[in-house]
Amino acid sequence: MCLIICGYHVHEDFPLIIAANRDEFYARPADSLHCWPDSPIIAGRDKAKGGTWMGVTESGRFAAITNVRNPYEAPSKKSRGNIVKDYLETEKPDVFLENCNKNGNQYGGYNFIGGNLDELLYTTNQNNYGKYVLTSGVYGLSNAFLDTPWPKVEKAKTRFSHILKDRADHLTCDVFFDMLTDTKQAEVESLPNTGVELSLEQQLSPLFINMKEYGTRSQTVLMVSKGGSMIMEEKTYREQGILDRHTRIEI
Repeated sequence: MCLIICGYHVHEDFPLIIAANRDEFYARPADSLHCWPDSPIIAGRDKAKGGTWMGVTESGRFAAITNVRNPYEAPSKKSRGNIVKDYLETEKPDVFLENCNKNGNQYGGYNFIGGNLDELLYTTNQNNYGKYVLTSGVYGLSNAFLDTPWPKVEKAKTRFSHILKDRADHLTCDVFFDMLTDTKQAEVESLPNTGVELSLEQQLSPLFINMKEYGTRSQTVLMVSKGGSMIMEEKTYREQGILDRHTRIEI
């Protein structure tokens, strides 16, 4: 994932809401949202490495990951997508995250967010602080630390908060998909410096990226009710932002 907005215990009926975009090269093969055979995971799947960028289990545990933008990063031993997969499949998630932090140098730079209705966690291999237990609020994550004020993160958090306020009595996945499909680029003066050329930085600045060979491949909205029922919807896209598939799973 390259943009994750999380509302945690800020809506009375849906204490956990995730709206996220996955940006990736179009040539990298992936399966759309489905229930994995012989696994508790419900997610899309990276066919290149076998992991996933965001998923849930029927028990209500969720996880998502973004990479840290670093054009000078050396190839890693392990795929970041397997962190999400292994976290969702393990029976001891706290132990898994602790071991993951100890061996964080085996992965490329990552940001991880996950948990359930009772606990929301964030961790990264970009420092030695271990996991952060998050309180109620709206959080934004792109390719830097949690809540780093990149233009796309700030815009998405603001719109997400307005949706929760203005549509409080009638929330649907569609309003979050509308938010995620914003293609407007940020102004040059507001762009972060992440080590890529300024022209590329601007092309990467919208919530929904539409470039040649690379762009927003999928959008996922997860809504978990206070009773524990879940709605998970995914839209996948081909090049030029063409909608490919729309999948909805209710549990």
